[in-house]
Amino acid sequence: MKRIFIFVLALSLSFISFAQNGIKTPSVEILNITQTDATSYEFDVQVNTGCTRYVYLVADPNLLDMASAFGMTDVQLLEYFVSMGIAWVPAQDGQLDHYTVGDLEPNEQYAIYLLAKGATDDDNLVLVEEFSTSETGGTGLAELTMTLTDLTETSATVNIEINDQTAYYWHAILSQDELTMLAEMGNIYLVSTITDEEVYNVMSALLDAGALYYKHSAPLTETYVNDPEALVNIQTGVEYIACGFPFNANDELGTFTSPIHFIPGTGIISGGENGSSLSEVSMLQMEVYPNPAKDFVTLSADSKISSVEIFNTLGQKVFSLENGLTNMITINTTSFDRGVFVAKVKTEKGVTSTKLVIE
Repeated sequence: MKRIFIFVLALSLSFISFAQNGIKTPSVEILNITQTDATSYEFDVQVNTGCTRYVYLVADPNLLDMASAFGMTDVQLLEYFVSMGIAWVPAQDGQLDHYTVGDLEPNEQYAIYLLAKGATDDDNLVLVEEFSTSETGGTGLAELTMTLTDLTETSATVNIEINDQTAYYWHAILSQDELTMLAEMGNIYLVSTITDEEVYNVMSALLDAGALYYKHSAPLTETYVNDPEALVNIQTGVEYIACGFPFNANDELGTFTSPIHFIPGTGIISGGENGSSLSEVSMLQMEVYPNPAKDFVTLSADSKISSVEIFNTLGQKVFSLENGLTNMITINTTSFDRGVFVAKVKTEKGVTSTKLVIE
């Protein structure tokens, strides 16, 4: 799988937990794996005999494939993660320990890896138990709202809210210099005023290249501070860009708050308007007007439109049209309910979607 190495390194800090105490050849079990919500699980570790200590981690089910790739045994690979600062917890016969892991990625496969040791370093046992998290969200229009609060000279708090159709989203804070560097690495040209499309393209290229990728499935509030050791180090006078992009259960990008530009220590904040959509982050240029619409709406593209489908926020198709390959079509909307819709437009350049409001 893509990004396994970086993904697992991150998990080793956030999802790796510890363990507990024994004697000779270890005998240990992973029991009672139970899902507590869409992205949380709990389980027990039963120490039967001969175990002096153990450690577990929750990670990608293909983790042990890395061992042979790096010329290591399974035990050596798991010991490597322990060497990163994870403490062994003593264990003894009959011990039963209960663990909970949460904030996992939705709709993903995971495995619990348990390394148990006996009286000597040569007495090892590796256990692997797999489980899956549930899908979240729906197939309608995903929506993400981002706000920036508590901006000081050396800190910033990002607040993200999502609707019930959002299955997952990813977000980031990058300095403008970092964004420019990443754009150059991905051969993406940036104009002087960075657009939503450019930020999205840079982030997509970064993820495709193997960057750390967390899928979030719940609202989030995160505070970033001045810390040279942190992934994001907030510094006075530096321009940063905060962005977030939501997807529904069909992996379709929804609407989002435009990337927010801010400079700690100056009080300067720009961007953040709501309502950006896939049409704004697509190479396809399309216009929808009037929007909001009452009696009709016109879709105009820079390439010939072959079909149009319109969905309500429940993901139900309320309109479809096979077009005769023209660049513009007008749709009568008098029979539509009032509300928010998504227009999915297929053209010679590809497929794009945009938000449509009927009044």
